[in-house]
Amino acid sequence: MRERLHDRLDMVAVFEPVSPALLAALPRALTDLVSTPQGAALRRRHRALRAWGRFGRGDLDALREAALASVVQHPAGLTPAELGLRSHQHGYPGIPITAHVSGSLLAVMFPHDLFDGSSAWAHLERLFQHAAGTRPGELLPPLHRPVLSSVRDAGLLHRSALAAVREVRREAESSTRTPPLTDHDVLPDDGRRLDGLRQVWLDESRLGRLVTVPASPAVSAPTTLDTSHRARRTTTTMRLSSLVIDAAREIFPRDKDVRVRMAIDLRRYAPRERRIDGPFSTSYPLGTLRTIDSDPGSLGQATAAAIASKAPLAAFAADMAGWARTRVRHPRGVPAPQPGRRGFDLVVSTLPTRLPEEFWATDGERLTAALLYHPAQPTDPYVQVAHVRGGVVVSLWDEAGVTDRDAFAGAFTRLLDERYPLA
Repeated sequence: MRERLHDRLDMVAVFEPVSPALLAALPRALTDLVSTPQGAALRRRHRALRAWGRFGRGDLDALREAALASVVQHPAGLTPAELGLRSHQHGYPGIPITAHVSGSLLAVMFPHDLFDGSSAWAHLERLFQHAAGTRPGELLPPLHRPVLSSVRDAGLLHRSALAAVREVRREAESSTRTPPLTDHDVLPDDGRRLDGLRQVWLDESRLGRLVTVPASPAVSAPTTLDTSHRARRTTTTMRLSSLVIDAAREIFPRDKDVRVRMAIDLRRYAPRERRIDGPFSTSYPLGTLRTIDSDPGSLGQATAAAIASKAPLAAFAADMAGWARTRVRHPRGVPAPQPGRRGFDLVVSTLPTRLPEEFWATDGERLTAALLYHPAQPTDPYVQVAHVRGGVVVSLWDEAGVTDRDAFAGAFTRLLDERYPLA
């Protein structure tokens, strides 16, 4: 059932500049990976309507052919958004991963039906290790029935306990509900998608300011909450997330509000020393853009409280139960969502990457970002904070065009300079 929660949604990870030697090794590396135990989750056969099957023991030749067909070369000079869109349009020749190359730019696509960010990233690391000629580490044993096991470990098996936590989730959703952002249906549009990505690169020196310089007050943040925790030590991730939210305040329409969601990996609730393949994460509401206390300490406190409540896990279990009820009501197939949408949320995600230095072609500015595509509905504006060796990439993906995308980088860097000035 977890495979139906993100039906037809594609995730594309883009990287630049990537080493020519690593790019040249990708066909061999992907063929090797899908033939190993570490690549077992990639041995899924693409079928019509994304009804993923499996390659059998006698299908090794077909599996290798599918892997080779999943690495596609394009002319050099494409932008990340252009290569991401071509990946989405190309689809999956046979297995649930494709790699598209344009010069030193690499785009790797996974179906969100089968993977979330954490599980997709684990396969990316193994693919790049194969390409670099190093041997991936041994896999942890898989956790079977991860939702049930995690709910049990979290003490939520009893109906009353789960119901109480679900009520926390319902309150979080209802208290952050906002009116539609637009007065018309926004449909997927390839022209907008080609202009949907903006990035900010922070090198080591700029990133170091966030670690060593005490933050100046976030004057735009509401101050209705108790601020005694503001002087506490805050993480670099929360400082970056605070800048993201305050920059977002400047690029969304001033007279509009949107729900702010933080991506949360649910593996934190699962038994340790076990592997969970497939989607096992959720985006949880922390507030609305105009009312959330965006101070780093407040964000850290709100995120920690949401995790401690176990409501994100209960929300995921409830989503699965809701899908099952819908499937019972529609045994011949769950109706496809209506095309277009008017309401949007802002989703913030952090990614601690573990790419070796030899992965990159040159020193200096680097790009890694996540682009999301759905055939019927534009995705929510999505900001990813990716820690890469030597710096951080902050990327905004807004394929719907509901923000002033061109203002994002300027707003973010201005806020950075104001709050963490150079000595």
